Amino acid sequence: MQVEVNQRATRDLVIVNCGKMKFNYKWVLTERSARKQRMVSLTNPVGTVLCSNEAKCQLAFCPTTRTVLRGCELTLEVSARFIQDLINVSFALNIT
Repeated sequence: MQVEVNQRATRDLVIVNCGKMKFNYKWVLTERSARKQRMVSLTNPVGTVLCSNEAKCQLAFCPTTRTVLRGCELTLEVSARFIQDLINVSFALNIT
């Protein structure tokens, strides 16, 4: 997908909890660019999803100069406390 300079492309992301326990989440956005200004942003980067509920987030790309987006990684870290165990799951999303 192409995005013009100073235009905005967005993708809606939904985290769904089908379980019986709430869990916490944290998005980690890594841009491996030498640019000082971030071109990628994310709403609701940290939160809690209650059981049988969902959290909505939005990923946005808004370039201020002509560029190609490379080396950008979005990771979702999920943690939940079940009895005395702490479970951490993380994975990377490739958004095209």
